[in-house]
Amino acid sequence: MGLTWTHIVFTIASLAMLPLYIFILFVICLQIKLSTFYVLLISQGIADIFAVINFFFASTLRYTSLFDEFYWNNQKILANYSFLSFYFTICVRSAGTALISVQRYFTICLSGKPCGKTFCLIPSSVYVIVHWTSAVLLTVPLCKSLHSSFTAPYKLSMVNPPQQLADASLMAVTTVATCFTVSMVSYALILVHLLSLRSLRKRSDRYEIRLCVQAMGLLLALLLFFVYYVAMYVIGYIIGNNVSLLTKWRLYAPLITGFGTWVQPWMLLAFNREIRQNIIKTVLCRKEPLCETTTMRTVSVWDVERHRVHVV
Repeated sequence: MGLTWTHIVFTIASLAMLPLYIFILFVICLQIKLSTFYVLLISQGIADIFAVINFFFASTLRYTSLFDEFYWNNQKILANYSFLSFYFTICVRSAGTALISVQRYFTICLSGKPCGKTFCLIPSSVYVIVHWTSAVLLTVPLCKSLHSSFTAPYKLSMVNPPQQLADASLMAVTTVATCFTVSMVSYALILVHLLSLRSLRKRSDRYEIRLCVQAMGLLLALLLFFVYYVAMYVIGYIIGNNVSLLTKWRLYAPLITGFGTWVQPWMLLAFNREIRQNIIKTVLCRKEPLCETTTMRTVSVWDVERHRVHVV
């Protein structure tokens, strides 16, 4: 086997973008007090980075033919791990995107209301636990019938039973579709709420819009996941496990996996002023705390609670 062009693009893009993504998360972690919004961003960032690194060792490295004997001798473990971990990363990234969207909705649209107040009191650690636990629970059913293998010692293509592939693809489609719908509805309600205030001339409301746009990279990644796994389900189950077509479609798996990790750092830099300011302060070794944004300058106690998510 040899590296395909998609694996080459995946490797080059990941090597270029991972250091930037890790540095951004490091800068966020340097802050003394993190809001729930940024804790979720860190959790999602870890999921994105794990997905890319995992895919490199589980798939890309296997295509280099440098460790054929190792992969073949341990295929019972490595083949099943490659299959299961791929779907786990899809679930954890989808769940993270949905959680960020819901958290933004409750904080912005329901501040001052009983449910909004209760939601704001939930510890950040609970969100992280829900983020990763939900992904584990979604992938556990796949462990009941793992029978993945490789084709040959020097051609380590994955071979999965048709029913196993169909079940996993259906789970992925359902998960991604649900999370995408929840995210889209949340951001739509946020935009409607902001527009109803008729105050977009305020810097605070314009900032809310930018933070909504910041999530577009994650939503586009979810849309790509959905298209990819719908096709996997159709090819693997409805068409009848067309091996040739399935192999051709899997060619795009590296690009689908890496997209969110490549795009999200730039979305954070482009639309999140606090992160840009923190990066500048870190690079210049400036120790003064980050200045409050205009969203924090408000006379209402619950407005302060509403906008506290913006301060790193």
